Amino acid sequence: MYEQKLSKSMDRFFLRLRADKPFMRFNYAIDNDPELFHIHSHHNLTAEALTRPLTLDELFLRVERQFLQRLPRSRATVFSIRTYVTPIRVVTKDKAIAKALKTSVDSYSPQVSAYKNKPLWGDILAAHLEELLQLEGNEKE
Repeated sequence: MYEQKLSKSMDRFFLRLRADKPFMRFNYAIDNDPELFHIHSHHNLTAEALTRPLTLDELFLRVERQFLQRLPRSRATVFSIRTYVTPIRVVTKDKAIAKALKTSVDSYSPQVSAYKNKPLWGDILAAHLEELLQLEGNEKE
């Protein structure tokens, strides 16, 4: 839905990018591959590529730190990406992060769910997060 929802605002963003104000953002996906480099999109996980259902130990949180800055003389734009891939079990050891991940994933619209391939990993992650957060609730009582 880039053309309908983002193209005009992205054009304005790039026109306004200044040399004295670099911009950084983070993007994430759930993936089944710990490799940093993907020849295709970062949404590497597809139904066609699966030969069996995924397990929790095959899920990774893939985070991209994206950095943009306008160069002062040439006015060219520098764009860099640093990718971090961490097993879901490691990420969710921190209960605050587990809660934030659950909140984020639960808020996906149908379009975002399809884009991020949530039907392939959503139930596995949801069960894991529910179990973790339920255990945390029981420990507080």
